[in-house]
This record gives sequence, C-alpha cells and structure tokens, in this order.
Amino acid sequence: MQIHLSEAFKDYISAQGANSIVVSTSTPRGGFRGESTIDIQIGEPEEHLDEYSIFCAEGITFYVTQKIKIYSNISFDYNVSSGGEPFEMSGYEIIPS
Repeated sequence: MQIHLSEAFKDYISAQGANSIVVSTSTPRGGFRGESTIDIQIGEPEEHLDEYSIFCAEGITFYVTQKIKIYSNISFDYNVSSGGEPFEMSGYEIIPS
C-alpha cells in the first residue's frame, strides 16, 4: 500500500509538531446506521489500539480504524478553505455496520 501526503498536509502536521494521526469513523448525532463519516484527528488512539491498523509514511504514524476498507493507494490532504473538515482522505470505503 502506498500513502500519499500532500505538501499542505505535511506542512500542517509539521507546524503542529505532530507525528501521529488517528483515522476513525463517526456517526452524526441522530444519524442512521450506515451513515458513518471519516474522522481524522492529530494524536494517538486513547484506547482500543487493537481496533486499528498501523501504517507509517514520511515519519508520521497513521492509526486507521479497521472499520474502513483501504484501497492500495490512499492519500491525505489539508484544506482549510473547504469550509468543512480541514483533513481529507481518499482511497477508502467505510464498511457498513
């Protein structure tokens, strides 16, 4: 598997002094089953480490929930002007609950 990191993503993570990212899923409040979205946060998982797959790329450790299917190439980007979540990930599919 290859992990591609945009320059904006690398710059932001470096500016934060971070070296790990948690990729999890969340269901919006009042959401229905199967409406999960991806949630990307700086840091390490606080618990249940066994529920994550661990990958490393360019000095960053990625803790990726096993609730998503990862394709052969995934990419991360940082886009503060999107109006939504600043982190973007592509190359995955959320496994329905």
